[in-house]
Amino acid sequence: MVIQKFLVKHDNNCEDVFEIRYRTADDYNKILDLYQSIPDEEIDYFLTDVKNPEILALWLKPNELIETIALVAQTDGTIIGESILVRQKSSKTSHVGTIRFYIKPEWRKHGIGTMLISSLLTESMNMGIEKLSVYIPEKADKKFGTILIKTGFSKEAVLKNHYRTQTGAKQNVIVYGRDLEELWDRISDWVGNYGRAMEY
Repeated sequence: MVIQKFLVKHDNNCEDVFEIRYRTADDYNKILDLYQSIPDEEIDYFLTDVKNPEILALWLKPNELIETIALVAQTDGTIIGESILVRQKSSKTSHVGTIRFYIKPEWRKHGIGTMLISSLLTESMNMGIEKLSVYIPEKADKKFGTILIKTGFSKEAVLKNHYRTQTGAKQNVIVYGRDLEELWDRISDWVGNYGRAMEY
């Protein structure tokens, strides 16, 4: 199911048509291609081994403990980015969702990452999620922190030496968060004000 379509214009006046849609089980090979193409210098952007086909296969399987919504950005049949929302089904944490995302280097700075995350915000609100968190290694923060701040996230914590790189070096993990209750309140106020305005 396609959520939205948009154009990306390039400096040479060429355009590419993109669509953001829900990921399906049939996308396994395309997702595998996406993560297998990650440059070596970006492997440490991830807290898990995303180049492992077995791990990727697990991501696409139903899970009794977690609820997952995944969106992909696609052009000309090729997936060039993905954003994933995960929520624990436990009643104690069901109001919190965790996001992870990735966009191929050559397709960054076109607003694709922002649109993927913004679409997940809408999905989160439809699910009744009240808070979102993102955990990224400090190295990745230099690349993707701006996108998170642009979409309303802020830094909430630094987990010291929480992650080991490929070489075994310890690295901090940055925790970003966004409180959706505040967004819900703004929407409620807008709806209420719109309703009162329609009375006159």
